[in-house]
Amino acid sequence: YTVTPLSADQCEGDPFTVTITVNPTPTMDALEDIEACNGEEVTINFTTDNTGGVTTYDWSATGDVIGLPDDTTDITDSNADITFTASNPDSEPREVTITVTPIFTNDGAICTTDQEQVFTVTVNPEPQIDNFEETICEGDTFASITPEDVTNGVVPAGTTYTWVIATASSNNVEGGSASTAASATIPGSELTLVAGTTSPQDLIYTVTPLSADQCEGDPFTVTITVNPTAQVNQPENLTLCNGDTAEIDFTTLNEGGDTTYVWQVVLEESD
Repeated sequence: YTVTPLSADQCEGDPFTVTITVNPTPTMDALEDIEACNGEEVTINFTTDNTGGVTTYDWSATGDVIGLPDDTTDITDSNADITFTASNPDSEPREVTITVTPIFTNDGAICTTDQEQVFTVTVNPEPQIDNFEETICEGDTFASITPEDVTNGVVPAGTTYTWVIATASSNNVEGGSASTAASATIPGSELTLVAGTTSPQDLIYTVTPLSADQCEGDPFTVTITVNPTAQVNQPENLTLCNGDTAEIDFTTLNEGGDTTYVWQVVLEESD
């Protein structure tokens, strides 16, 4: 307004202005629901079309613990309003509902609204599976492996596996195979040793687990130790006189374990 003052004596003063600044109703853009994997960095940006002042956001979260900041004080509009590392040590998803209300401030006037934005953050679990070990004899088949939740770590439902033969795996083991095709089970197979192998050898798989929600877990290992076929060196024949004392020493080429011997005396019919 341009206001002209006039005194009772009809003396007119200089005009002055009355300026009323009308701030807009606080608004914010709608937010889509968020899904993340355990351990993933999550950034939530609150945005608005309001200009000419400062928009802050009053927010609160209800639900599971997922790694959100403890401090839920008002956030001043910025490029990254909430940043956190998603956390879910369970085998089932965790979910939080976040409610946000924008506040617009300009020239000392604080404007509020009852229009809230509500969205959810779901943190899906990632497989966290213990290593597997088994020892078999040459020519045996190792047990198929299907990791179980709790028993073998964190195993979300629907987890599948791919695996490679690790570089540390012995080249003397035959019968192992890698798989790039996702499978719910790591199948056992018959394992043998290269001819002439006389010590235990390890077949090692490096296995990558992937949940049904496409959360990849850290690789784990499957180590199958293959013991060699028991072997004994042929002792020399002995010819003794009655009353002589003889010592027979059984030996083997096997190493890396303990070799014991079961023996018996075989008499010819004439004896």
